[in-house]
Amino acid sequence: MTLSKEKLIRAVWEKCSKYSIPEVAEVVNKVFDAMHSSLVGGDRIEIRNFGTFKSYWRKGYMCRNPRLGTKIEVPPKKKAKFKTSIKLIKDMNNEG
Repeated sequence: MTLSKEKLIRAVWEKCSKYSIPEVAEVVNKVFDAMHSSLVGGDRIEIRNFGTFKSYWRKGYMCRNPRLGTKIEVPPKKKAKFKTSIKLIKDMNNEG
């Protein structure tokens, strides 16, 4: 099962049903916006017992176009990385 943003909003709403779905959606969207801004700005996001998000620069490299066989240079670019917390890994494996 995939948990889309819409399903996440509904799951949060079921636990906090004194708020309306649009209110919950606004909060969830603001959380994602704050995370987005932090990663774009190069900050690290640490959520205890869940994991850590961070942005990093990937080096540029040369590769080959499989169709034409020509070499292409891939420029350096910023990427995001997620590292799962040990507690979450243990919980997923029923070790906690």
